[in-house]
Amino acid sequence: MDLVEVTHEYIASVKVTTQTYDLYRDVFIYDNGEQRPCYTLRSPKDESKYWAGRNLTSTDNSAAGTYMFATVMGPPIKRQGNIVKFFIAGDMIERVK
Repeated sequence: MDLVEVTHEYIASVKVTTQTYDLYRDVFIYDNGEQRPCYTLRSPKDESKYWAGRNLTSTDNSAAGTYMFATVMGPPIKRQGNIVKFFIAGDMIERVK
């Protein structure tokens, strides 16, 4: 199974603590037709700052909310192990789903 293509869909700018990151939905497409989605947070200022993971979940039920995912790639996160949490404004929530 070889990787054929990776698509990147920009979702929104989000806050991780005090820093702004761009949230993307990436899809890894393989030669057998399999597609594996992945979420990636990328720093618009520094390409070495990024986190990628799966299973994006909401941590609350409000109109604007805090989301999180377990990272599978990226630098270590100091206080939360492999969990990255970020805030998405209410008008951007629908783009995540």
